[in-house]
Amino acid sequence: MNSDEENQENSMIGRRVGVYELQREIGRGGMGAVYLGKRADGEFRQTVAIKLIKRGMDTDSILKRFRRERQIIASLDHPNIAYFLSGGSTDEGLPYFVMEYIDGKPLYNFCSENRLTINERLQIFRQICEAVEVAHQSKIIHRDLKPSNILVKADGTPKLLDFGIAKVLDADSMAADFDSTATAVRLDPEYALAYVGIADFHAWSAIFGAIPCRKAYPQAKHAAECALEVDDSLGEAFAILAFITLLYDWNWTEAEKNYRRAVELSPNYSLAHEWLGSLLVGTQRFEEGVEEIYLAEKLDPLSLRTKTLTAWTTYQAGKYEESLKKSVVPLV
Repeated sequence: MNSDEENQENSMIGRRVGVYELQREIGRGGMGAVYLGKRADGEFRQTVAIKLIKRGMDTDSILKRFRRERQIIASLDHPNIAYFLSGGSTDEGLPYFVMEYIDGKPLYNFCSENRLTINERLQIFRQICEAVEVAHQSKIIHRDLKPSNILVKADGTPKLLDFGIAKVLDADSMAADFDSTATAVRLDPEYALAYVGIADFHAWSAIFGAIPCRKAYPQAKHAAECALEVDDSLGEAFAILAFITLLYDWNWTEAEKNYRRAVELSPNYSLAHEWLGSLLVGTQRFEEGVEEIYLAEKLDPLSLRTKTLTAWTTYQAGKYEESLKKSVVPLV
C-alpha cells in the first residue's frame, strides 16, 4: 500500500456509512476497499463487511461495474456465498454495499494450518462447486475464482467472495462481441489480473498452435507488462512474463529473475513454483528444481497437471523410482 492509499484508509476509519461505523480496512482490490463495520445506531449489535469504491476510481465504467457486482450479490442466496445485507450511497454519492462479515482464513491457509486430508479438502471443494453451480444456474459467471477469493470459517464452511468482474449471461451479452483479448480490460482498465488473463490466453494459444508464436508471444508479453504497470506487486504477472521471456526471448537469466519475484510476491501460486522448478532442472540445478515442484504439489495437491510435471521433473533429476511413483498417480 502506498502513502496515498494509507492516508485514504486512515481517513475512512471512524466514518459513518449508513447505520454503520467503519472500524478498519480488511481487504483491498483494484477498484474498491472492504472495511469492517459495526452498527452504530444503537438498535442492536452487528458486525459486517462494507465495500466502498476507492477515491479517484469513480469513473462511469467503474461505477457501473460496482453497481453490477452489488446487484449480483443481492440476487444470490446460498450458504457458501457471502450474503448481501443492504446497500446505498455515501454523502459523496458513491455507492456501497454491506455484506456478511466472514471471520475466516483463505482457502489454502485453512487447509494447510489444519492439516486437512484429501477427503476433507474435497468436502470443502464440493461446497465451493455447489456455490458456483447456483451462480451458474442464475446465469452468473464469477470469472475470478481463486483461493484468495474463498474464505473458510472455523467450522470448515467455505464462503465465496468478490464478484467484481462477474458476468451475467443474458441474450444481449451472449450476442455481444466476446473478444477474449479485450473484454476483461474493457470492464476495468485498472484491473491488473485482466491483463494477466490476456497474457495467458495468447501464451497458451501459441503453445497449442491456435495463434502463430511470432504473433501471440509479443501480445502476451505486452499484456503482462501492462499488468505490472497497473500493479507491480502481482506475482501472477511476473510469472507469465517469465514464462514468455523464457519461451520467446530465450532469456533464461531474466526469466529466472521474474519467476523468483513471482514466488516472492505470491508464495501460494503453485504454477509459478512449477515453472521455476522446470527452469532450475533445465539448468541442471536438480535438487532446487525438485524442491520447487514438490512445493507446487503441496500447494495444489489435487492438480493432475502438477502431479504430471512432478513426475517429469523428478525423472529429469534422475530420481527414477520417485518419478515412476508420481507417474502412476494421475492414472488412478
